[in-house]
Amino acid sequence: MKSGGGVIALRLSSPDLKQLSILAPEYIIKQCVDPRDLCSLIERGRPTLVVADIRSAPDPSLEVELIAAGSRRIPIVVRLSIAPGEVQLLIALVRGGVAVEAALEGLDNLATVAIRVVSGLPDTAVMHRLLLGSCGASGRRAACLLTASVLLGMRRPSMRELARLCGWSRRTMERVASAASLPSPGRLVALSCCVQLAWLATQARLTPRALAAAGGFTSTQALSHYLRRQAGETPRKLGHKHRLEALLDSWRDAVRCAQTQP
Repeated sequence: MKSGGGVIALRLSSPDLKQLSILAPEYIIKQCVDPRDLCSLIERGRPTLVVADIRSAPDPSLEVELIAAGSRRIPIVVRLSIAPGEVQLLIALVRGGVAVEAALEGLDNLATVAIRVVSGLPDTAVMHRLLLGSCGASGRRAACLLTASVLLGMRRPSMRELARLCGWSRRTMERVASAASLPSPGRLVALSCCVQLAWLATQARLTPRALAAAGGFTSTQALSHYLRRQAGETPRKLGHKHRLEALLDSWRDAVRCAQTQP
């Protein structure tokens, strides 16, 4: 986005608004409370970013207005907790073609994610959209687990942490995966991580050392060990486009059998 644009803040708190104004002083920030007013605030032909807090249960007009804004190529940043209702909205936005970034409650700073989008810095959001767009689980609980594994894949959380972020016990999380014919939660996270590492290697052309840093590995040796164990790959081979395609196919095959959950 070019400087001098506008940020439309949908239901943001005062601290969030203050931080946005400090980090992006060249942007005009407009507060929006009612989603139905969103599109009327977007000026045609002017760089605009929509930053929305959707942690509370969304009203029916929110999805409609965000998709309408996204259809005008307006980038959107949402803050959400990994909960079934909010994840369903996120997947609906992704499938609707919206360029959406997610700031996870308790993990990502909303204003920082917004500024990253404004600055055009590279991230794994493209791969998030690709994976979430082909998410095969239409049920809320299965979709919640799949989305959590995608958004948190590069962080490689422990199963206790993953379950906590989904709002479940570890045993409940494992039952959700089993009932939906999904791989184990740990395997889902590993598959997601490997796909995103492959995307960074092929599209962002990161070196093994940069890949290790991006994935939070202590060294290139640790990265190499992880890739060999989880995908039978090496950091250097990961840079070949056909390896990314093969890993994507493996992910899709793993989640294709997910059954509808209540």
